[in-house]
Amino acid sequence: MGMTIELLKLAVRRRLAQSSIVDIENDFQDFGGRPIDPSGKKFWMNERIHGDQTESAHSDIRLKDTPIFFEYDLFTPVGEGTFLLSQKEDAIRKEFDIRTDKCLLSEGGATGEIIEITARDDITSLYSRRSILLKIRVTSG
Repeated sequence: MGMTIELLKLAVRRRLAQSSIVDIENDFQDFGGRPIDPSGKKFWMNERIHGDQTESAHSDIRLKDTPIFFEYDLFTPVGEGTFLLSQKEDAIRKEFDIRTDKCLLSEGGATGEIIEITARDDITSLYSRRSILLKIRVTSG
């Protein structure tokens, strides 16, 4: 399961980059417990994965029934407003349109299907944040 999740994460990242929604090298903040450093940035993104991430916790049969959630937190500096966040959200919804086969993911033999896209309300503190949640059903891997 761990490898399948990593492959599906790569599939999502690849599509985000190919569609120019994000620049993987500059926009992604792989925090890993480090403090946020948005110095000079007008946009940045964080990625979190929720759900079963262990191979021993579930059998393959259960795995296919268990959704995985990829959460993408989109950020802008407070003074920039939330228009850019709305543009990025719209671009993500269009890129992974769940009404078409654009919702299908494939990378290195792992396949999945995005079955729901949800946006959480904006939070504004030191920066503006909008969280986009992709609910993914693993179909093979």
